[in-house]
Amino acid sequence: VRPIIYGDFADCVGRLSEEREDLRLYQELGDYKGIRVILDEVLQLYNEDNKTMNLVLFEDALEHLTRLHRVIRNPRGNALLVGVGGSGKQSLTYLA
Repeated sequence: VRPIIYGDFADCVGRLSEEREDLRLYQELGDYKGIRVILDEVLQLYNEDNKTMNLVLFEDALEHLTRLHRVIRNPRGNALLVGVGGSGKQSLTYLA
């Protein structure tokens, strides 16, 4: 089953690593494999500048990360993250 996931971070790796301009077009991101490639590169860039996070980005984590990014990008965007301790809420928020 192909997921329906939209976001504005398809070209964010160039903006983060090479300081290129990113149009941030809100578009369908494709399947999990394509999203995982983008977010693995973002995680690698994050780990170069900050304390290393060893995250496994499984399908549910990719969906949650996309939702968190959308909420944080909105003005006054707030989210209440609920879950057991150690489930990765804070790590996914840092990455978003």
